[in-house]
Amino acid sequence: RFADLQPAWSPDGRSIAFATDRAAGPDSAGYGTDFQRLRYSQLRIAIFDLASGQIHVLAGEPNAKHIDPQYSADGKSLYYVSDRTGWWNLYRHADSGEEPLLPMEAEFGTPQWVFGMATYAFLGDERIACAYTKDGMPRLGLLTPGAGTIEVLEVSRGPDGFSNLRAHG
Repeated sequence: RFADLQPAWSPDGRSIAFATDRAAGPDSAGYGTDFQRLRYSQLRIAIFDLASGQIHVLAGEPNAKHIDPQYSADGKSLYYVSDRTGWWNLYRHADSGEEPLLPMEAEFGTPQWVFGMATYAFLGDERIACAYTKDGMPRLGLLTPGAGTIEVLEVSRGPDGFSNLRAHG
């Protein structure tokens, strides 16, 4: 009935974040996909609590997609990619609300019909390695959350960019 995609386990193993087209609630942005009326909903982020079996859908923005959820290494923050500004940028979900990490005219997202791809990965020193496209060129950078900066790494890569980014340690 719903599209539940891109699962990401929390570091403590207690929850799974995922992209979904479920409604966040009766008064939320979007109503969830409805096959009876042939109406679809934008993707937003949800959290499945394994102990209770409950799914909590984050409200998100009404006309934006929210994809590629990942927990920080310490499990205190949930990150995702959203196109709420017209560009696929990185965001952090925290108790205080949604926070853009580095708003810029760049694409941190990947085509949604290709599964298992990631454009960012957490490094042991709190930085985030990011693969993104800016001005039509694939780039690799190191983003420091909270600082609002990205260090662009000079690497040679073909026109296909960086299709899958992972970090170890």
